[in-house]
Amino acid sequence: MENLDPTIHARQIDNMMKNYLKSILLTISMLLLQSCSPVEQATDPEREAVIDVAEKVLDAIGNADADLLRSVMVPDARMNGRLVEEYASGFAGREEPMVERMWDPEVSIDGQIASIWTPYDFYRNGEFSHCGIDAFQMRKIDGEWKVVGLIWNSLQPPDCQMHPAGPPVQ
Repeated sequence: MENLDPTIHARQIDNMMKNYLKSILLTISMLLLQSCSPVEQATDPEREAVIDVAEKVLDAIGNADADLLRSVMVPDARMNGRLVEEYASGFAGREEPMVERMWDPEVSIDGQIASIWTPYDFYRNGEFSHCGIDAFQMRKIDGEWKVVGLIWNSLQPPDCQMHPAGPPVQ
């Protein structure tokens, strides 16, 4: 007959469970570190190129620079339903300074197409105006990323996030 001491059997099960839980925690930790790796994100040139195009769009809007806006968009691009030319025509004579900032962009790239989903905030004449989400759709054309569409929403806190760095420096 086998000696089945219940305390020995319980300790063996307890040790097996502890080892199992340790391996699960180690696996989860490794997956989290891999998915949040800033080194990997910072070294991806395609990701950086896509973000650069989005930032140029925001700079063009802030500086009322129709030429810069046209340079990073396809001619028939839509901006919240309006053609880019129609949107850019609103820049003429605008004197009030505007700042639009994005942060923590979620970037997806598959071959020649890319998208960015990013929070933003918007300031007009140095005063907070609104915040929300910008969603860029891009296509790589002749080796350059171009915006084919941009949509956004305009919200007020707490329905949207403010930039983590606070208001822009004037």
